[in-house]
Amino acid sequence: MNELPIFVRQGLAIGLLAVALLFSWSFVLHPLYLATKLSIEELDDARFELQRLAILAEDAATTTPDTILSELDTLQTQLFAMRTASDTDAHFLTAVDQLIRSSGIRLLQLKAGVPSRAGILTRYTVDINAAGHESDIARLLSGIEQHRPLLVIDHAALLSQGSPFADFDTAPVLSVQLRLSGFGADINLTESQGRKNAR
Repeated sequence: MNELPIFVRQGLAIGLLAVALLFSWSFVLHPLYLATKLSIEELDDARFELQRLAILAEDAATTTPDTILSELDTLQTQLFAMRTASDTDAHFLTAVDQLIRSSGIRLLQLKAGVPSRAGILTRYTVDINAAGHESDIARLLSGIEQHRPLLVIDHAALLSQGSPFADFDTAPVLSVQLRLSGFGADINLTESQGRKNAR
């Protein structure tokens, strides 16, 4: 049997080497690379979580019961905290209604949303459609910003109802659409949690 020419043998050797390298990459090196990459990402996540827990532990070590109760009192001024959920909902709507009346704008529609849970808090929303002069709307927005318990503007739209050719001496009437949110908490839950953390 005649030997293959040297260039053919070299070509076969190179081909076999390429197949071997491809096989080792596909079935050995690539899975090992992916496993190593995943392990490194998990270690980074664990390191970050450990640092976060260490910071929390340091804060907890220097926090006194009086500090916890003081922070709880401050938090409750930001919440519509009542004894029952229905009382909280009514308190939220009453606060919004009082802001509207004190601003001087004309309420066209007020629609309360369905309360939703946000952790241990309950989120209350209301959609407002009203009309008024610019100064009245500015007064309403200022009242919302300064209000305690906290009110959040989730959506706002301001539209002009007047003609662009109207008398410049007459203040234009604007239409405003707002969606406001407030957060409520069961006052019994917040008080018991505060006492528990203060121990």
